[in-house]
Amino acid sequence: MSYAFILALIMVPIAAAEYDGQPIPFDDYLYPGEEVVLLAVQLGDTALEEALAAALEELEEAGGEDILFCSIMRIEAPLAGYLLDGLWRADIQGREYGTFRVGVEDGGTPFVLIARGVGSGGEVHWYPPPGPDWRPGGNCETPESFLDYEFLIGREAFEDIEEVYPRPHDGGSD
Repeated sequence: MSYAFILALIMVPIAAAEYDGQPIPFDDYLYPGEEVVLLAVQLGDTALEEALAAALEELEEAGGEDILFCSIMRIEAPLAGYLLDGLWRADIQGREYGTFRVGVEDGGTPFVLIARGVGSGGEVHWYPPPGPDWRPGGNCETPESFLDYEFLIGREAFEDIEEVYPRPHDGGSD
């Protein structure tokens, strides 16, 4: 396979999956430079295509805007699917979030949404509460949402997303 053919595949907009009856232009939701994901979808990775579509729907239903997928990780245990990380702007329960992770099982069913935000004073907050650093105290029951953080694999990389992937329209203003 020639490089010209591969580049031609990358240049073709991807929009096979649908959301609300409209084709999804995945290239609008991928961080610039992440064209390898488009190539995987074009070459027939339907599980990835379903995961992207389901993640996009989940993020928009949570109130997300300006969604950009930055990193995609394949998992096989405890279930088979994808963990999709990226940037967004969302207000959930009165707090603003800038990064997300959505887990989507093969077949297109979302199973987890984790979000991280940083307040104006530099304090970090997580969705769902209480966050991955919570520890039970006294006679306190563990909230079921705490179990979502089992899917915070590669936490350090997740916490660095906004640094590694600056928003394309945010950069350059001093």
